[in-house]
Amino acid sequence: MMNSGLNAPIGFWNPQIYKFAQSSDSPFTPLDSITNNDNLYYTGQPGKLYNQATGLGTINFDKLYSNFGGK
Repeated sequence: MMNSGLNAPIGFWNPQIYKFAQSSDSPFTPLDSITNNDNLYYTGQPGKLYNQATGLGTINFDKLYSNFGGK
């Protein structure tokens, strides 16, 4: 879906999404709460960008698409 509206294919996006996640205008909202950071199998680490339980968190797909060059 992301590629369909872009002039060039996204390609291998892992390095790109981690760069986007570290930006001040990140398309990701990390799930890094101090009080609710457990999914019954893993407890995340508050304040971390990425953790095993939640990955990079929830995604704002419109903002992610814009970061890849979409309009």
